[in-house]
Amino acid sequence: MTSRLGVVIVDDHAAFRAELRRFIEEHSHYEIFGEAGDGRHALDLIRQARPAVAILDVSIPPPDGLAVARTLREESAPVEIILLTMYREEGILASARSLGLSYVLKDSAMTDILTALETACRGERYTSPLLTSYIRESTRTAIPPLSQQEFMNAVLNLLPIEGRLLDLMADYNTNKDIADELGIQAAEVESYRATICRKLGLTGSHALMKFALNRKSTSPPNRL
Repeated sequence: MTSRLGVVIVDDHAAFRAELRRFIEEHSHYEIFGEAGDGRHALDLIRQARPAVAILDVSIPPPDGLAVARTLREESAPVEIILLTMYREEGILASARSLGLSYVLKDSAMTDILTALETACRGERYTSPLLTSYIRESTRTAIPPLSQQEFMNAVLNLLPIEGRLLDLMADYNTNKDIADELGIQAAEVESYRATICRKLGLTGSHALMKFALNRKSTSPPNRL
């Protein structure tokens, strides 16, 4: 008799967890090994239950879904990870890709989750088709590279919270530290980072960090 593959569901909304659990158990051969509503309990559960797949909401209470995924990757935990989110942000997707995660949008979870589970169990990465289409459309309508004057204008027009985020980045704070300082969720930090990159026409995995460091070195002290 072949044992059923185990799944852990991590989301801070109990009703959504229950709905997703019911759907998976009714429509697949997977077994739910447990549920958690925050990152700390998620890590404990995944380490103990050793599921084949963990479904992680991005915006769970700290540590958030991406932070949990990073910890599991650093520990070389034998678990495939599906990131579950309502955000259609290229910054979060880039982080998910760098960690080798699958990415499922909440508004299509009941359509995509079974395929995502099968794909993840093959050791492959799955991305919701809705998100893939969104990224393709964003690429087609991308703003051309900014001129020097346009770039300077964009820098001057950054929002105060965006400027503060850059300051914190330049001091080598983690996304969690930045989120705590700004009073937002870590997933929102990724969203702000992606927005700043779009505003400034920055591309490449380290472009924003380089800009933040250069901004700090060329700005006067006590910048507001």
